Amino acid sequence: MTFEQAMERYGSDKPDMRYTGLVSYDVTAAVKGRGFKLFDESKEVRCMVVEEGKSISNSKLKAPKGAVAAEAVAAGAGGLLFTRVCGGGEALEQGPAPAREALEADDGAGLKALLSALGSPADGSLLLFFCGPPAQNSKCVDRVRRYLASSELGLLDGDAASEAAVLRGRA
Repeated sequence: MTFEQAMERYGSDKPDMRYTGLVSYDVTAAVKGRGFKLFDESKEVRCMVVEEGKSISNSKLKAPKGAVAAEAVAAGAGGLLFTRVCGGGEALEQGPAPAREALEADDGAGLKALLSALGSPADGSLLLFFCGPPAQNSKCVDRVRRYLASSELGLLDGDAASEAAVLRGRA
C-alpha cells in the first residue's frame, strides 16, 4: 500500500489493520455540485462506511455532546455529518435534511453516485462524512476510526496492533 492510499483509506501512515472494514473513501466527485454548501465548498469530502452502524445511537454522533462527534472535533473538524442507508440503497435517513435532499434530488443521481463510490453499502450502514482539507480529514478519519473500533464496535481484542506496510513515494 502506498502512503497516499494509507492516508486516504485509514487516515494514517501506520494504519491498524485489525479493523480493516473501517475505511474512508474520497467521494468528492460524487457529492460536489449537488447543492449542499458544505460538500460544494470543501476541498475534499471523505466518507467512512460503518456496516455495524445500527448499534451507534444518533446522540453519540451529534456535536457537541456526542462521543463520536467529539473525536472528530478533537482532531480539527467543525463537527461530524452522518446519515444512514435505507430503502435498499434508494434513500438516506437521519442526519441533516439538506444533505439528504441534495443527494436524493434528480431521481437520486447523487445518492447513486455516492453509494457506487462506497461499494454499495447495505441498509442500516452508517455513513460518516469528513469535509475539509485532506490533512485535516486524515486526522479525523484516523481518530474516529480508532475510537469506533475500541469504544463503540468492540473490534479490538487486546492483541498488539497490526500495522500495514506503507511505501513512501510513488506506487
